[in-house]
Amino acid sequence: MDLLQRRLRQELSGRRYLLVLDDVSRLDGGRLKLKKLCSWLKQGGDGSFIIVTIRDEPDNEPNGMTMSRVHEYKLGFLYYKESWELFCRRAFTTGKWEYPELLEIGKIFIEMCYGVPFNLNLLGSLMRFKKEYAEWLDILHQLENFRKLRAYAILQVCWNNLHPDTKRCLAFCSVFPSDSHIDKDVMIKLWIANGLIGPDGWANPEVRGNQIFNELVTRYFFRDVKCVHRDAFGNKHEFQGRIVCKMSGIVCDFARYIASSEYSRLKLDQPMIHTQQQARFVSISSDSSLDIAMSVEACPVVSTLISPVESFAQLVKCNALPKSNTLRVLHLRSSLFQGDLSELKYMKHLTYLDLSGSRIKTLPEAMSTLYSMQTLNLSKCLLLCHLPKGMRYMRSLRHLSVDRCPKLKKMPAHLGELSCLQTLTTYIICEDAGCGIDEIKGLNLGGLLELYNIRKVKDALEAKEVDLFAKQGLESLTLCWGGRQNIAPRANNCFDVLEALKPHVGLKVLKIQQYGDPEFSAWLANPVDLKNLVELHLILCTELKSVPMVWHLPCLRVLCLKYMDSLSYIHNSTSLPGGSSEGRSRLFPALKRLMLVGMKSLNEWQEGEAEGKVLGSKMLNFPVLDEMEIIDCPKLEIMPTAPCLKHLTVKTENPMLLWSVCCLIAQSSSLVEANITNTSSTNSELPLTSEKESENYNKCSLRRLRLDATNHFFMSTKLPHIFLPRRSSVSPLSFWRSFELLEYLDIFNCNDLEAWPQEELECLIRLRRLSIRVCKRLTGSSAESSKELTLPRLESLQIYGCPRLKKIPMCSSSLKDLELDECPEITSISSNECPADLETLYISCTTWTSLPNGLEHLTKLKSLRVTECYSLTNLPDGMRALTSLKSLIVNECPRVKSLPQCSGLEQVLSGLELLKISRCPDLELFCGAVMYRDIISRIPRKIIGSTD
Repeated sequence: MDLLQRRLRQELSGRRYLLVLDDVSRLDGGRLKLKKLCSWLKQGGDGSFIIVTIRDEPDNEPNGMTMSRVHEYKLGFLYYKESWELFCRRAFTTGKWEYPELLEIGKIFIEMCYGVPFNLNLLGSLMRFKKEYAEWLDILHQLENFRKLRAYAILQVCWNNLHPDTKRCLAFCSVFPSDSHIDKDVMIKLWIANGLIGPDGWANPEVRGNQIFNELVTRYFFRDVKCVHRDAFGNKHEFQGRIVCKMSGIVCDFARYIASSEYSRLKLDQPMIHTQQQARFVSISSDSSLDIAMSVEACPVVSTLISPVESFAQLVKCNALPKSNTLRVLHLRSSLFQGDLSELKYMKHLTYLDLSGSRIKTLPEAMSTLYSMQTLNLSKCLLLCHLPKGMRYMRSLRHLSVDRCPKLKKMPAHLGELSCLQTLTTYIICEDAGCGIDEIKGLNLGGLLELYNIRKVKDALEAKEVDLFAKQGLESLTLCWGGRQNIAPRANNCFDVLEALKPHVGLKVLKIQQYGDPEFSAWLANPVDLKNLVELHLILCTELKSVPMVWHLPCLRVLCLKYMDSLSYIHNSTSLPGGSSEGRSRLFPALKRLMLVGMKSLNEWQEGEAEGKVLGSKMLNFPVLDEMEIIDCPKLEIMPTAPCLKHLTVKTENPMLLWSVCCLIAQSSSLVEANITNTSSTNSELPLTSEKESENYNKCSLRRLRLDATNHFFMSTKLPHIFLPRRSSVSPLSFWRSFELLEYLDIFNCNDLEAWPQEELECLIRLRRLSIRVCKRLTGSSAESSKELTLPRLESLQIYGCPRLKKIPMCSSSLKDLELDECPEITSISSNECPADLETLYISCTTWTSLPNGLEHLTKLKSLRVTECYSLTNLPDGMRALTSLKSLIVNECPRVKSLPQCSGLEQVLSGLELLKISRCPDLELFCGAVMYRDIISRIPRKIIGSTD
């Protein structure tokens, strides 16, 4: 949390921002949370605004906000005309009134909504499905009967007009926090697991669940429906295969009101109340451990234990379970289990088990007797290596997720007997009986499917029997000829087997790994049928000599090529219609992300275009490319054209490519972030920039720049420079002068850098954060070091791992944050170098026996953190001058025995809001001694004692 606060302050410091916090409640600690958040946001620049919307009436001061000025606006209701238009948009497909005979009742409806948009949307959505006068009149009578409920009248009537299945499903959603993202697929599986969807002739309950979800969306009970990546950390351009939605606060409150006798929010560290004993659906919220047996005993009729947050990450005890219990659902992601999981065999009614992200190593064999199990989610269980052998007997199983389990080497035999199975995210082919690829041929699988060890498929005939083309529900398909982590020897039948594994035309994501043939089969070599493909990943296809003809695919957004040793070019220019420029302009029409990693032979972008090595001369154009990564492609020398490129990462040893990257960066009007790493072990002379080329260096749009081992970029290294032409009058600083908009600069591993790059840095007039890391020869001494760095907006300076650095540069008064880590030669933070306006200081060094001198002049310092100073024996008396200090953290300084015992320190301690002492045993004892005990006891937040 401290790191988050610091990062937030750095990002907002001095910057004007607008923050909107929608639907904040004064309940559940909302007032205190908002007050704390506002205290973090005070670093913003003048003109910053925070807009807070609330449904409940505020007290004297809105939500406890302690801002300099608070303006309260009570939003008025919509005018009659606006209300009419909004109601019509919801009630009629054309957006206009369609039935004159219903006009009078409609006017009454508008009046009953009181100009509240939520009411108009809700009631309009209900009337969209009612076309007869009698139906409208019936709704009017219902509204009049519930008029006493005021705000809830329309909500109650809309609820009453839902199907019984839909009512039960909406009431169950009370287990989810309001305004949290709810995963559609997870929610439907939970509905099914709890028996909330009646049979009604539906052979496939998932279809009925989708119908109910769509009804609740159409009826405005669910909102903010959108597609997101299946992984929380997925790239924004990758296939968004997961649908999420939200429930507004008022709908969530209503659902809890409806389900009040069945729903309970269980805080494990608080005593149980009587009403919770009758709860069926229990939402867990606690920082303490969960004992499933105790929870079942406390709630004897509980059917669902669910942690609605993405990661529960708490200790779970599952021993001594009662042999008779009613549990149907356990949804405990990222849990830390204690005890033998075999106790779960007593949950005979268990239909849904989500242990994804947990640290379990094996599922006990006894779990194969859970014959009611429908959903088993073990995704991202990084230690899982074994599944029960008897899973073939879990005949009710519909969804089995075991993707991203790298230690799982084998699947249970005869999974093909699970005739209800619809999701099998991973299948590892084996030569043992019942473990071949033929086990999945009769399964109607959808979603994600990863096939490993395809090399063990006997022949194309066996592969063709799987009939992937008929599995129309598949969205993502991985075909890997080896294992998850091992590289397999080349198989002789790769080409024919791949041809037999042709997927359906609606596939979104295709990954081919360890394919051993020099050519792809016909359906992939020219994938005209895969017109819906969004992502293509080709990995470790070492024999492949050409990329499939994917450049005309209209939906392809991500192309990833890794470790394809034989590939020498990306695009075959002979495939263009007549080789025309018109054909070239239509290439990669939707590509947003391009990754090239470990391509040893790649030396050009288009086949036969070796002569076009000047930027702009028939270069391959990526018209909408947003992100590009080029890592370890030693023969590639030039960059393509990408007019919309915003994020660039290049890691190379080739000086020609470095030069091309520099030209692209300096001339780009779209690039926002660049990461450049030079992997060459020698300082060979780089190409020289001509006077004409340097004139093209514009005021580029770059905001973030990370340089790793790029010694040539700095004049003070005395190495051949990338920018300085021989016998030319062009300034070597022309490249740096193009970075007027740069705000963040990170310099890593520049071991030839000895003095501060004063001239280069002074070109960066908008720089806000400067980070220097692991520059082992940097001393900071030069003729220019006595001059102040003219960086008028520099707010944060981070220096890590510079063992020879003797002094920090002179900085302007704008500097607010300073971090020093493993810089043992720095002995002083003098007022000449560090401005008195500094607010945050982080210092760490394993060899320091005392902190640098000069702390006493930092009278405006608000946060001081001293960590991992293992040789430090005392804290300086100068701390008594830190009268503005609000946060003091001392961590892993085992030789420090006490706080400074000097006059004035009592005033500093009394002003603290946070004191944290950890892994400093003597200092922890001192803080409990008589001298400072009373003062420390009054500090609002204090953590004294070792923390893990």
